[in-house]
Amino acid sequence: MKTRIVPIVAGSLIFLVAIALRVHFFGGFVLCDDPQEFGMANHTFFTGPIWTDHLHRRFVGWIFNWLAYAAFGVSEFSFFLPTFLFSASLGVIGYACLRHMDYSQMASFFGGLVVASAPFEVLLGTLRANDVFLGECLALGWLVMLAWQKRPVLQGVSLGILLWLGFYVKLFVVYSFPVLGIYYLVRLFKHHQWQGLASFTLTSAILHGGISVIWKWHIGSFLPFLGSHAATYPVPMDHIPALLQQYPTQLFLGSQFDTTLFGAIPYLVLLGLALKTIGSFSGFSFRWDRYDAWLAAYYISFFLLLNFFSTGFSLDEYYSPPRIFRYLTPISFPMALHVAKFILDGSVWFYRQGRLWRLVPVGVSAGVLILNLVQTAEATYPTTLYRNNLMPAVHYMREAEPPKVISEAVIGLYLDRVYLQDVEPKIEVERIYHTFTAWEYEEWLWANEEKMPPGTLLLTGIHGCVHYGPYGDGFRTIGFRKPLHRNWKLLREYSGLHYLPYPEPTRLWKWQP
Repeated sequence: MKTRIVPIVAGSLIFLVAIALRVHFFGGFVLCDDPQEFGMANHTFFTGPIWTDHLHRRFVGWIFNWLAYAAFGVSEFSFFLPTFLFSASLGVIGYACLRHMDYSQMASFFGGLVVASAPFEVLLGTLRANDVFLGECLALGWLVMLAWQKRPVLQGVSLGILLWLGFYVKLFVVYSFPVLGIYYLVRLFKHHQWQGLASFTLTSAILHGGISVIWKWHIGSFLPFLGSHAATYPVPMDHIPALLQQYPTQLFLGSQFDTTLFGAIPYLVLLGLALKTIGSFSGFSFRWDRYDAWLAAYYISFFLLLNFFSTGFSLDEYYSPPRIFRYLTPISFPMALHVAKFILDGSVWFYRQGRLWRLVPVGVSAGVLILNLVQTAEATYPTTLYRNNLMPAVHYMREAEPPKVISEAVIGLYLDRVYLQDVEPKIEVERIYHTFTAWEYEEWLWANEEKMPPGTLLLTGIHGCVHYGPYGDGFRTIGFRKPLHRNWKLLREYSGLHYLPYPEPTRLWKWQP
């Protein structure tokens, strides 16, 4: 009985820690593709999917939102709930993986906390990043491979299902195939085990073949992703060197705001790989094992393919999507898991040296967890600061119940459809279309402000999204050519977005003719 309770308690504690971190650092609507994702989730729920659209065909990217909407209604909570929960579960999966690598309960518990608190994992868990669903499928794939090594048919069928689901989030799932293929070839030739490869191949063929027939029936194409796919563009030859530096920069240096994304995790991976290599050649106990080899081969090969492989379905030019940081999600879990494994492997030698020496791995473990928390705060700083500026203004709008609210276009979408939609009497939110730069917003204001009802509220100083966003767009008065009209009376002033190169306070104004 005790052996059953301990894993449940350990997994639950890891999950609760992960939830607490994601609640504390919650970012909300901060990605520039959130309007598209939000619109897609709403459309599929109220009207149904548009199967001719490539994003709608990737049903794993919205089906969990459909379920959350069905259970809780359309809200900010239900929109972010799926990625929130899936991200928080990765620490539990890491704990289970380490247990199947034969680490102790306590050691595996620590490893789960490393994964749960990794800066990039927490950051992704505070956003609506559909890449989390792909990361979940691949992480579960690791668990399946470790847990069912002696049950190859069940392992192969499960992997086939998981990678098929991952394919309907991002086509990047195919970058896991080289290592998976090598794994099955080793099992075939070294261990004479063919059942795993056969069951995986058969399951994949049935699932992909079956849905191809469905696509042909619905939209007239067996392979619709060859005809229309995610936004890729041909990269001019002279731009390729700079393009290929973007993912390494995001991995090792961080974001465009000079804040980290992955924290120390990539550096600890390099340190661990170097020390294991030295230990293997010198005869020291800290040496490579088969799990090290598979983990390293996986995230290194995945990263190389992600960074260098042309993503178009044509070889006439080099094609690439925009190099968005969240596309690195599939390598985050195995890297964080490997860092935990390095620390656990290194702890063995210290534990053999005596009682005092055992304090060293305890200190290192605590230090890594503390470093994760500090760097998580840095990684999420822009998004939490953005939310800390926006939400007080939203709360004031709800209390003031003005006749009309004016804001940047994307913020206006969220005010109209999420934050103010339940206020009675209904607050009119001015939806401004085809207006982008601060000058365009200023001209729009000049042309329309005299027609506004008294009491209209204007939100300035804040742009529509944080990551990969147009930071000069919207009612950014620092970019206006002259001051606001004297009838705009300042009501509230907030700290401002200090991560921007040219910040200004976030302000709420009231039109008083």
